[in-house]
Amino acid sequence: MEVDTASPAERPITRPGGQTQQQIMSLFAGVNGLLDDVPVEVARDFAKELLQYIEARYPQLDAVSLRPERLRRRNQDALRQAIAEFKTTFTAKVGAA
Repeated sequence: MEVDTASPAERPITRPGGQTQQQIMSLFAGVNGLLDDVPVEVARDFAKELLQYIEARYPQLDAVSLRPERLRRRNQDALRQAIAEFKTTFTAKVGAA
């Protein structure tokens, strides 16, 4: 059995299905006003599909790079860009915003 020697602050809090990464992206988008024009009724689908989009197209924005202490300007800019790109395709698909 392997012993985890990382301190609690160094260990990401993860849940099945990448929920931590999805939560960080959703919070980032919400706090920065990037979800203001996403209708509430599709917000859950938006968040789920956003995670899939970012995992496929922005592998550098993994769970480690999105941890609060690592969310530097470069990662913030890349996350903003990814969200803007995804929002364009998502809103075209659902006919929102």
